[in-house]
Amino acid sequence: MNEWEDVGTPAAHPAPDVVFGGMQSDVASFLSSAGLASHAQRIVDVTGAGSLDDLRLIDAAMLEEVVKAADLRLVIKRKFEMALAKLRGEPSGAAVAPEAPVASRHSAAHCPGGEPAGAPESSKAAPQECIAVCIDRSGSMGAPFEEVTLNVVRGAVAQRTRMEAVKVMFYAFRDRVASAGCSTHHLGLVQFDDRVERLLDLSPNLELFETIVDDVEKRGTTAIFSAIIEAAAMLEPHFSEDSPTDLRVLVLTDGKSNTGAPPEEALAAVSRIGAVVDAIIVGNNPDSNLRRIVSATGGECYQIGDLGEGFELLEAEGVVSLRARRGGAARPPLRERRAVEFAQASEKALTRGAAVQRAPAPQLACASRKVVDVGSMQDLSAAMGTAGSGWARRVLQELKQVTSGDEGVWLHSPAGVPE
Repeated sequence: MNEWEDVGTPAAHPAPDVVFGGMQSDVASFLSSAGLASHAQRIVDVTGAGSLDDLRLIDAAMLEEVVKAADLRLVIKRKFEMALAKLRGEPSGAAVAPEAPVASRHSAAHCPGGEPAGAPESSKAAPQECIAVCIDRSGSMGAPFEEVTLNVVRGAVAQRTRMEAVKVMFYAFRDRVASAGCSTHHLGLVQFDDRVERLLDLSPNLELFETIVDDVEKRGTTAIFSAIIEAAAMLEPHFSEDSPTDLRVLVLTDGKSNTGAPPEEALAAVSRIGAVVDAIIVGNNPDSNLRRIVSATGGECYQIGDLGEGFELLEAEGVVSLRARRGGAARPPLRERRAVEFAQASEKALTRGAAVQRAPAPQLACASRKVVDVGSMQDLSAAMGTAGSGWARRVLQELKQVTSGDEGVWLHSPAGVPE
């Protein structure tokens, strides 16, 4: 086993019984088994639940009160919802009670031009692209990624971990998607180690990801292909053969898959819906089968050695948008993908940040227009004299100062321009 290999599997270590007030609590033990051990005492204190039957009484309205009173963050709230659903014998993905999806509970004011919350699906325009982002949280993500200089004089250096790098890359990708146009791209989030968890379904409200990604911590081993299968399931409701929406899985990982589903199943899952798989690798040991899936689906495999390279990578429009990658063309008709024998399949070449292909730059209408020499503005200013509006005379006066090299133009009072 080398120093980067994942060690320990949470599933192999059942949560211990939790003791409150000197005696074992069924409630605390249940919450601990649901991954809520560090929050169990607060939940019990807030709810006063002394038995599992008491927990079953918590409805949607009570849940919101508990979340607020116990200060549970979004991921912990979701875990609590899933635990209560399991307690009732409901599907594991069910919430406490039927309610609007996470995205629709936020006003359209967060997204100018977006559909109002609760608008019927038939009235909503199809998104240009749906992207299920899979974040690796396995134990090896705690390995150093790059050195960060903290103080130039003292030369103090800190180690940034791969996990920290992946979080920064996710936020940078999220921000670039947002700048591409509100509601044109919907993002969903899956985290994985040896377990796979859907943290947030596809949503155009990208600010929702802030707290969730901050909560991701390293643990366990690496099930890349199980995560891809879950991502495909997230994308599938948006799939139809004649849909204009691009479907994509973006995997942020540091290395090799060593547990979970086989790669053949992952490829079959994304091929059924025509999804493209991209990968951003923050380590030096990328998974060869992941690269084969990327190649078979027409995706790209990027590798970064530091965050500067990562930011450079995201400057390319083709990394942010599949449509931009195609030069602006709409999604092509879905074609059946032939079966791939992984032993013979080609691995997608790794692309570094500086080498990523840029989308063609659009021709701007102003590029062919003539430009007026600012110096000629002096004659125009004199010709205007006292005629013309106050703002025009003020602008021409300051342009004259700029052309004459008068630095005082940058130091004047910020008084308003006269009408």
